[in-house]
Amino acid sequence: MRFTNFTPASARQKWLILAGPVSHHIAVSPPHKNAMPEASSNRAIKSIFKAVAQASALAGAPPKRKGNSKTFLRIVIKAISFISLLVLVYFVLDLTIFTRTSQTSLAVFWKVIVPIVPILLIIAPGLWRNICPLALINMATYRLSVWLKVQKSSLPARPNHLTTTRLYLWLNRHGTKIGITILCLIIPMRLIALNSSPKALGLVLLIFIAIAVLAGLQMPFKSGWCTSICPMYSVEKAYGMAPILKLENQQCPTLVPDLNISLPCSGCSRSCLDLKLAPLGQLSPEKPNSFVQDKTAILFISIMPGLVLAYTILDQSLLALNLHLIEKMGFVYGVFALFLIASHMFYRVLTKMPTKNMTQHNRHVNLCFVFCALNCYYLDTLPRTINFVGHFLNVQSLYYPTFVVLAFAAIATTSTHWLRRAW
Repeated sequence: MRFTNFTPASARQKWLILAGPVSHHIAVSPPHKNAMPEASSNRAIKSIFKAVAQASALAGAPPKRKGNSKTFLRIVIKAISFISLLVLVYFVLDLTIFTRTSQTSLAVFWKVIVPIVPILLIIAPGLWRNICPLALINMATYRLSVWLKVQKSSLPARPNHLTTTRLYLWLNRHGTKIGITILCLIIPMRLIALNSSPKALGLVLLIFIAIAVLAGLQMPFKSGWCTSICPMYSVEKAYGMAPILKLENQQCPTLVPDLNISLPCSGCSRSCLDLKLAPLGQLSPEKPNSFVQDKTAILFISIMPGLVLAYTILDQSLLALNLHLIEKMGFVYGVFALFLIASHMFYRVLTKMPTKNMTQHNRHVNLCFVFCALNCYYLDTLPRTINFVGHFLNVQSLYYPTFVVLAFAAIATTSTHWLRRAW
């Protein structure tokens, strides 16, 4: 492969900015204070791009052929993601402005849409990451901000202007913890207000949309929302340990015109589940700290059964207590805290048991915790979902128990197959 001269030029600077983290630490004028000499710098850059090209080939970068199956799949995924974005906009408008059918939208959101997500993450987590409407908003905002920067006459001094900010470095370290905290606050809030108040749910969705937009303006690609502070990110990591179907990431293609290749990954975040190109990790300001990421993921897995059990128990008994709002908030969050602590302590006891292979034993404990959390969730959710869908379709209530048993049998079979694959 022949490499062209990498001297900065106006056109090259534009695609370097578009590439974002792919072009990380490529010197442009004025040079960085720690920049290498020009000759050694060019040699290093050439070797880096060669490694990127090889990694792209190994990662399965889509060939540029018209009419192939990958192109068709990409079009279908884009269409589904656009439809999901329209659905999100409809829910937000209906929950906050058009209140005539807001109760129906509230029921559809909690009893139909939300229950689909966990089993989808078990089967094909890549599909969810490709069609998530908040991810689409985040990426569209980022690409719009980059396009506006490129149209300006004065370009930034360095192409890695977004990956050296303090916010980027801080979120790479602590974003996952923030996402777990948000999730642990949102789930109890369902029992307090979100399950019964359409405007409260609409306000939460508006806040998430605003955060995704701001993240796209300040952070490259998915690093500001999807792979950091998104509440669903840790859930994706837990349920996506052994996906039954694998789909390539269609959100982050990065074109490198000098090499005439399209990279399937931009390397924007060291904790991304779709990270494919190892050389990009070497170009980041800080090396990936796998211990921090694994420790955070394990912490979330250890509290998953506690979250599900606390919600299930309070959902069945909270209405009978007849508490005021402040009393209800204190009671609900107190019970959740006790269940989370108990779940984590039980996890610690299981992982401290002496075995010959501690790594494999701990992985089996993680899988069992995720498996139990998933099935306990559907034991509580499926009856309400079947009841709502059956009532909407005018199905006789006599058949509801049969549908619940069949649906749970299908979910239990799928999750058992997932557990066997991951074991």
